[in-house]
Amino acid sequence: RPGETGELFAFDESNALLTRSRYDGNTRFAVPGTGRGTREGSALEPYRNERGVEVVGAWRWMDELGLGVAIEIGAAEAYAPLGYLRTAFGIVFGALVYWSIQTKAHLHRIIMAFLAASGVVILFGIFQFALARTLTLHNFWQYWAENVIPIFYGRGMSYLLSYSNTWFSYFGDGNAGLRMFSVFPDSHSFAIFLIFGFSLSFFTVYERIAHRKKVFWPLLLTIVWLLCIVFSGSRGAWLSIVVPAILVLAAWVFKKGDRRFPALMGLVVLIFVLLFPVSSLVIPTTYSEVAGSGNTNSSFMFKRAISIIDTNEESNKGRLQIWRETAAFIMGSPVFGVGPGNFPLVLKEDITAAKKGASAHNLYLHILSEMGILGFSAFLLALFAVFIILYRLSFDVTLAEFRAFGWCAGFGFMWAMAYGLFDVVLLNDKALLFFAAFIGMICAIYHKAHLHHERNVYS
Repeated sequence: RPGETGELFAFDESNALLTRSRYDGNTRFAVPGTGRGTREGSALEPYRNERGVEVVGAWRWMDELGLGVAIEIGAAEAYAPLGYLRTAFGIVFGALVYWSIQTKAHLHRIIMAFLAASGVVILFGIFQFALARTLTLHNFWQYWAENVIPIFYGRGMSYLLSYSNTWFSYFGDGNAGLRMFSVFPDSHSFAIFLIFGFSLSFFTVYERIAHRKKVFWPLLLTIVWLLCIVFSGSRGAWLSIVVPAILVLAAWVFKKGDRRFPALMGLVVLIFVLLFPVSSLVIPTTYSEVAGSGNTNSSFMFKRAISIIDTNEESNKGRLQIWRETAAFIMGSPVFGVGPGNFPLVLKEDITAAKKGASAHNLYLHILSEMGILGFSAFLLALFAVFIILYRLSFDVTLAEFRAFGWCAGFGFMWAMAYGLFDVVLLNDKALLFFAAFIGMICAIYHKAHLHHERNVYS
């Protein structure tokens, strides 16, 4: 029997099993495409077997024996190796970005391309809010899951999200609020995507100020970036801004480097906080069954923010429990993890739970439990190397433009890494690619900063 979830069996012409299933109650074989007149086939698009579990399978009918043989394996386990491919592709993509930046013009074109992509993502999010005002939130849920999600993620994800998702925030009084998530499957991926986009957007604002160009529209768009992070309803993203804010305050207090940069970053934090009451006037916050009856609640975002410290809130309770179980597993097996994509085994769940988003809700615990101490150490060393590069860009280089990029990118980097304390969203395929490109830009600018310092060739 292959893997943790695989099953090999025989079946007759009516698709009834001739061999005993490893799972009690499984009596029929139901791979799409089987039937009279067909002799073999496969289904690589996940389908639900008789137990309701998403699997992939293949089969062949053997006339000489008068029976068919088939194999099924859980979709999550079958496609787990793609995690390696996704990581490798991210590294290659980051390297391509690095090598493509040879001049300032190259950097600006890449930044504009990323900001344009982020702008399209935000427009989708605005469309979501507009749509939610013409439908009940329940009808919006079903419409988005059945008509939009399949375009980006396929029917399997559509089916899953039509039953369970993180698109709404709920409260004990029966009130619910839509969380902006745009083209992403969840609002957490959307938030971290915007954190990186905000860093690049704010850098363009600084450049326009430095060159005495009009700054109104770039500044307005940067504020929209921050507002959409608030709209995501991701408490982890909200709370994580505290880490870069503390570092900015430390740089100001100890007068490390040019104090204009920490002052600008401090202004960013202040604007972010002030956007909370504004956002409450926009977010649809009703679960009414009357179409078009969506309203707003001025206290919604305040309630959502306060719930961060409520240990009895259901989401917080579940997260704390997962952290305890993951920590216990790591203490019992600190050297070898369960392998990439196998986190459900840490919680003693079926491996197919990975398909439903099972995670440690903490990037560092997740990687440590899957990769063991060696893999986790390599991950931390890589993050530390990026941190050192950003530190040197922010404080040690002579060109103000390089220092500005170091501050803006460093703020976003520390915000994202702090976000990792509350979620594993960085492992989302789109967020991972954006992160890889972001790191590629940082390394390229650092390299060019040294060239400028040594030979003054950057232009």
